[in-house]
Amino acid sequence: MGCCPSKDTDTVKAEGQVPPTEPRDEPRAPTDLLSGLVVHETASQRCVKATPPKEEEELQEAIAHASTAEPMPPSGEYAETWDGGKTFHWSGKKKTPIPAGSVRELAERRAYDAVTLLDQLRAAKERARAKGAGSYRGVRVGWLRAFAKRVPRHWTTEDVVECVIKPQTADRRCRYVDILAAADVGDARIFTSHAWRAPFVNLVAAIAHVCLDEMYVWLDIFAVRQWPGGTADLEFRPLVRDADAFLLVASHVDE
Repeated sequence: MGCCPSKDTDTVKAEGQVPPTEPRDEPRAPTDLLSGLVVHETASQRCVKATPPKEEEELQEAIAHASTAEPMPPSGEYAETWDGGKTFHWSGKKKTPIPAGSVRELAERRAYDAVTLLDQLRAAKERARAKGAGSYRGVRVGWLRAFAKRVPRHWTTEDVVECVIKPQTADRRCRYVDILAAADVGDARIFTSHAWRAPFVNLVAAIAHVCLDEMYVWLDIFAVRQWPGGTADLEFRPLVRDADAFLLVASHVDE
């Protein structure tokens, strides 16, 4: 997307914050929206225990390099790849290519390779588990409902990814579940399929309609690494197989 919709004025006032003054088409810093729902200390401890120090260090060095490599991204946009790391582009609507051979492209390729290697090493260690690793990346429905209450009602799920998920995981390029408290992440009984451009609150309402607060649901925006190199998370067949139910959330279309 590149530009996050502004927060509703009434919502901002209700939270005791100063209403936004920037134009609606300007990106907003998202860290004030949901910071109370993120537990960075728990995430860091869990990641350090699960990650070989050498490979984790390489990823952090690659991220640091990419954060200053030219060309820098347009405001509110992030690097993406849709062809397995062959080419990279910015995440805005225009999908502007990152020039091949540029310092930034090389830095993104290094980060991509570091993420891929980390996931391969972790997968090898997790093969003894009863289910695939992705099945244990569900979010607690009670947490999800609290999260949704702090998201502007007019935001789509894609807005949530661009304005919250990516900014809050940028320093580690990790999955969002990696920065949540351990109690809010668990074995997903429900696999959820949905449209990213539909209202996020509708998605959460549908989940809450059929799930209890103590249940865990698999949602791609939280369980999948939203950064280049996260292709290991995109194999959904084991997740569907291991889930108790498949929930499809779709919007009604008038004929």
